[in-house]
Amino acid sequence: MPLRIKKDGEYYNDLLVKINDLICDVNYRIAAVIVEGANDEKALKDFGLKRPVIRYSDSKLPTFAFIEELVSGYRSQTLLVLVDFDSEGEKIARRMSNDLETRGVRVEQFLRKQFASIFRREGILRVEESQRIIKKARM
Repeated sequence: MPLRIKKDGEYYNDLLVKINDLICDVNYRIAAVIVEGANDEKALKDFGLKRPVIRYSDSKLPTFAFIEELVSGYRSQTLLVLVDFDSEGEKIARRMSNDLETRGVRVEQFLRKQFASIFRREGILRVEESQRIIKKARM
């Protein structure tokens, strides 16, 4: 029988520490974070994100034009693509990352995988839903 972890306030506080460590790493090493929308940005800011956030859905641009704008502003810098962790979000992240990297923008993959691991373990597939962890830690 698998060992079940008791998910109490202490468990969620530990998760917050892990997420805050990741956010500190983002704040230190990443030029900007790409998210899908305003709610995703708010969730990350609530965790302490200080870096600029670029909202994909707000751009109203086709993907190729959005990528070109990013390339012109962030060539030789490192971006984090932190769109949702469902199958559609994974496709968007992969396509965006490949397009950016082939045009000279570095994309941080490890941090995305770390966020995905934490959020998926909690049943969170959308970045904006990550605020549930903060609420549960405060209970």
